[in-house]
Amino acid sequence: MTKISLIGAALCSCALLAGCGAGGYATKPAAATSADTAVKIVEMTDSTFAPSAVRVKVGETVSFVDKDEIAHTATAEKSFDSGTLREGERFVFKATEPGTIGYVCIFHPGMTGTIDVSN
Repeated sequence: MTKISLIGAALCSCALLAGCGAGGYATKPAAATSADTAVKIVEMTDSTFAPSAVRVKVGETVSFVDKDEIAHTATAEKSFDSGTLREGERFVFKATEPGTIGYVCIFHPGMTGTIDVSN
């Protein structure tokens, strides 16, 4: 291989690696687009749900993201159960009927939140 070929290969590798990112989750959400507007994000951080109360319409989704160093769940009796989420993992719930849904982390009973679903 020539020097130019080696340099070109090295530059391509760097460009590919830079585009891959570090994985996990972004600390800031990307700018909202019309496709994103129906998604609410609830972060699990410092053993709290933030925000602890969200409002959505039927058909919209709530995305729970564990940003804590410890495992959590988002569990609503008869509605949804995320299972154990570890740092960086995500669970998405889609609202299918109106009402108020209370949820809790089964590992931390004081960690609670609500989803208000309207038509």
